[in-house]
Amino acid sequence: MPGSARSDPVYEVKLDDEMLMSSAVNESEKALARLALEQRGDEPCDVLIGGLGLGYTAAGFRGLSEHLRPGGVLGIWSATEPSHRFLDLLGSVLPNPRSHEISFLNPHVGEADSNWVVVAGGTP
Repeated sequence: MPGSARSDPVYEVKLDDEMLMSSAVNESEKALARLALEQRGDEPCDVLIGGLGLGYTAAGFRGLSEHLRPGGVLGIWSATEPSHRFLDLLGSVLPNPRSHEISFLNPHVGEADSNWVVVAGGTP
């Protein structure tokens, strides 16, 4: 981060020159964990985390949901805002799909940035 020294290594995932993920910027990942746990309610449950952009379909969601026990939660991170169509598709398989915008200062570009976290399932 600008102006601060880091003693721990920074891990990055890039595609060509585009930054996809960095261990130096993890606000969305923290929010994903928090929102997925909030979605579950007070009951113990499974939480399954994934990244958007893998071509999810209703069949894919059904396959993922088969790994969750009743009341389990699916959490998905995305660099782009999920469409209503995507949320409807997810809602056809798991209850309570919700999209949350996560805003933060991105030190790689020196300006505000946003990611999205989608959670579904949990206690109705």
